[in-house]
Amino acid sequence: MKKILILDGDSVAYKCAAAAEERSIDVLHKPTGKSKVFKHRTEFKKSMLERGKEITADYEVTDVQESEPLEYVLSTIKNHIKRITDYVDPDELIIYAGEQFNFRYDLPLPKPYKGNRTSNIRPVHLSKAKEFIRNKYKGSEAVGFEVDDACCIAAYDALRNGDKAIMYRYEKDQDSFNGVTLLLDEPMGFEEKVVPDVGSLTYNKSTVKGDGLKFLAWQWTCYDDSDHYCAYDLSSVKFGGKAGYDLLKDCKTEQEILLAVKKQFQTFYPDKFEYTCHKGEKHEADWRSMMDLYFRCARMLRKKDDPLDYRLLLDEYGVNID
Repeated sequence: MKKILILDGDSVAYKCAAAAEERSIDVLHKPTGKSKVFKHRTEFKKSMLERGKEITADYEVTDVQESEPLEYVLSTIKNHIKRITDYVDPDELIIYAGEQFNFRYDLPLPKPYKGNRTSNIRPVHLSKAKEFIRNKYKGSEAVGFEVDDACCIAAYDALRNGDKAIMYRYEKDQDSFNGVTLLLDEPMGFEEKVVPDVGSLTYNKSTVKGDGLKFLAWQWTCYDDSDHYCAYDLSSVKFGGKAGYDLLKDCKTEQEILLAVKKQFQTFYPDKFEYTCHKGEKHEADWRSMMDLYFRCARMLRKKDDPLDYRLLLDEYGVNID
């Protein structure tokens, strides 16, 4: 059995490029011409609140980025990857960095997929960092889907071949990759965790965390703030992260989880309806089409020709779609 290490190069690049820069904001009071630097917008808002001032159009906010030289970022990337490979000692390293033509941008969602990221400030050296990763580590771009999908496909290809699939954990979507070994970077050193099949959920201070099918089901029936989708956006039913946790926390099997998901979508959308997607196109919908739509948001591809058909998952565990 070979050890196949799969790395999300986009996360490596972002992590290392962001660590190499300092960010702040410069606030100009246009009537007086005076300006002041704050660490971030939250600090500025707090300062204005303490002074009893209102933030009006008179205040112009400019983002400031001060980065270390590119060489510093590239050195950080090499050290980061070396630390991981020294620990894992893989037989093969697979890494993806950069993506083109992500199919999820064309999904008929009411809001654009990842549409909340358009105003985000990217690290100065992010593009160069991704290019470096592709060149030095023979990395590839993900074409047609996300880097997360490409990494997931590689991991399940390894598992299907009887190999050990290891992924450094960068973000929460990986927590639903059942059977994959996640490398957790803990304060006392690396720890390995095989993602379970059923999994579990925890709720603390309005935050839901989890793993396995339970966590995928939570993302499916609830939301992903970073990807800018919410399964009940078009529903009149009151729901939220805690409600999703309560819905799934006591499920003991995959079948129970999927039955709960199905019932919840039937509750969200009991009748057929029409809506306009983010592209301005009208769509007829019902609970089945909404269940399908948000499955395609939440579930990563597990093979290149993965149809992402939620009905196949339900059928696998004996859940009737009707």
